[in-house]
Amino acid sequence: MHDIYGGIYMSKEYKINLTMEQHKKFERFVMGNDLDFYEDYVINLIDRDQQKFFLENPQFMSELPVSHDKIHLLQDKTFREILRKIVAYEEDKENSIK
Repeated sequence: MHDIYGGIYMSKEYKINLTMEQHKKFERFVMGNDLDFYEDYVINLIDRDQQKFFLENPQFMSELPVSHDKIHLLQDKTFREILRKIVAYEEDKENSIK
């Protein structure tokens, strides 16, 4: 059996073979949060491109307590770890209320 994907006939049995590292990276991309995405992709952009990314994606990292004018702080690993702890604390607090 075949389906059309983007004008291309593909078998439903079509599988992509990923290495374990590729699989982990893909899973983190799909299941990760904005901070994960930032660390994996955005952090490697030059400052001008990071600023452009944040301007074009105003909702990005909106769940974190950092304003867009302080985005440069995200380049500090310690700052990112503190943000992770804040997010984990907030999630624990929400889960304990439910």
